[in-house]
Amino acid sequence: MGRKEVALEAATSTSRRTVFGGGGFPGGGGNQHVQFHFASGDGGMYDGEPAVKKLLTESFPTGKDGHVWLIEFYAPWCGHCRQLAPKWMSLAKALKGIVKVGAVNCEADPGLCQEHGVQGYPTIMSLRPGGQLVAYQGDRSARALKDYALSLLPHDVPTLTTQAELSSFLEQRPTPEWGVSLLLFTTKRGPGPLARSLALRFKGRAAVAEVAEGAAELRALLGVERAPAAVAVCGADPSAAVAHRGELKSEALASFLTGFRDGTKCAAAIRLSPETDLSKFKVKQLRQLLASRGATCPECLEKADFLNRVREVFGLTQASS
Repeated sequence: MGRKEVALEAATSTSRRTVFGGGGFPGGGGNQHVQFHFASGDGGMYDGEPAVKKLLTESFPTGKDGHVWLIEFYAPWCGHCRQLAPKWMSLAKALKGIVKVGAVNCEADPGLCQEHGVQGYPTIMSLRPGGQLVAYQGDRSARALKDYALSLLPHDVPTLTTQAELSSFLEQRPTPEWGVSLLLFTTKRGPGPLARSLALRFKGRAAVAEVAEGAAELRALLGVERAPAAVAVCGADPSAAVAHRGELKSEALASFLTGFRDGTKCAAAIRLSPETDLSKFKVKQLRQLLASRGATCPECLEKADFLNRVREVFGLTQASS
């Protein structure tokens, strides 16, 4: 299609309405002039594709869900949108569990499109956690869109190869809120999209790293026979490792990691000894350790009180030499 008016494309309709006027393609480039006269009553192009999240005002992402989003704003009658649709559905399937791919039917929710400054179809925007919508101005090929989406994931996920690197990673400060680290044993050169997306999703709550394929020392230390595999490590103690037994996919791993949120799993996994550095534990974790032994500490006011109570309950008091 050349530089036609979309009004011509919708000329067969008996019902048109003008939403907002003028414009080119601020999100993703464009070659079609748009006046936003469009037919009402058309269904959404992605109604039959569950991988593409259908977004309305009430479901539009706010940047607080820990996910990277790629969002298309479209109209069902738009020729360029129809050309993009097969690639958009393939993109959503390819990025499932890594980057969320959504679509807004501007005919169904024109106010949402106005709110975000949409002036042409299709407009493509991205959203990162804690960020703002950013218009995509690049090529609309499937490869370019996928590369762009993956470029929005963090690039600072470490790849571990030695026990010294593992110790440094587990002892990082500040410690994650849940006191747990997820190690993904990979057969590929990392960090891969799965690790990067999980690191972003659980940022501040759990730490994520990859373990290189040739790290036989770390596999032996953590009881991993072969990669790919996933292991959660509680605290900074490799002996407090819990193996993931499910699928090595995003949602299965997210569910596994979320299971450590209340501290119960780590309390059961941690093996304390007089040499254990309890100062690395948060008060919440110390409470969970006590609870795992059926103990409480109502008189504890400060962390030092909980440390002393844990040492008492677990018999960790060493005789002075």
